[in-house]
Amino acid sequence: MGTRRYIASKVLQALLTLAFVMVFNFFLFRVIPGDPAALLLRGTAAFNPQNVAQVTQELGLDKPLPQQFLVYAQDTLTLNFGDSFFLKGQEVKSVIGDRIWPTMLLVATSTVASAALGLLIGIHAGWRRGSKFDVGSQGFTLFVYSMPEFWFGILVLMAFAGGIGPFPSLFPAGGYSTPGADVSGIGHVADVLNHLALPWFVLVVAYMG
Repeated sequence: MGTRRYIASKVLQALLTLAFVMVFNFFLFRVIPGDPAALLLRGTAAFNPQNVAQVTQELGLDKPLPQQFLVYAQDTLTLNFGDSFFLKGQEVKSVIGDRIWPTMLLVATSTVASAALGLLIGIHAGWRRGSKFDVGSQGFTLFVYSMPEFWFGILVLMAFAGGIGPFPSLFPAGGYSTPGADVSGIGHVADVLNHLALPWFVLVVAYMG
């Protein structure tokens, strides 16, 4: 009975969090000063009153606010995210779908590796409490735990992908695979691992603490 109540409370918390995020995201772009349609088009060649009015109508921003929220909530719950504004001709759902597998591969493997390494280091440090390894590992893990991941990632990119100073450009700076590379089998796996190396290393070190 206690387990069921615990699961029910966690599900309720997740639903309330989702509802809060949906409401927050909806009203965030309504309280920003300026017309959202004009902000989307500003800085482009299509920025003129006619196109702003057209985008406003296409996005449903000319409808009453409660009606806008109902449409937004329905589209979100049915995964109808519309077309990408920046990637013309592509649905947002397909853009997300194309990136789910690389993201899962990176996050899942780095999380498992960081947990395993952190556990092994913690066991060894606890077994030899007060030793140089214990003190050094605590200092290292506290340092990497408090270090912003994006900053560490930039440093790693500069060192191993940017070719700055004595460091050659050893790894690609981004992407999942080499664009236009006609490789398959082991070659494709090696290409993916080459692109995965730097972000995987950054996440493993960052999560290990």
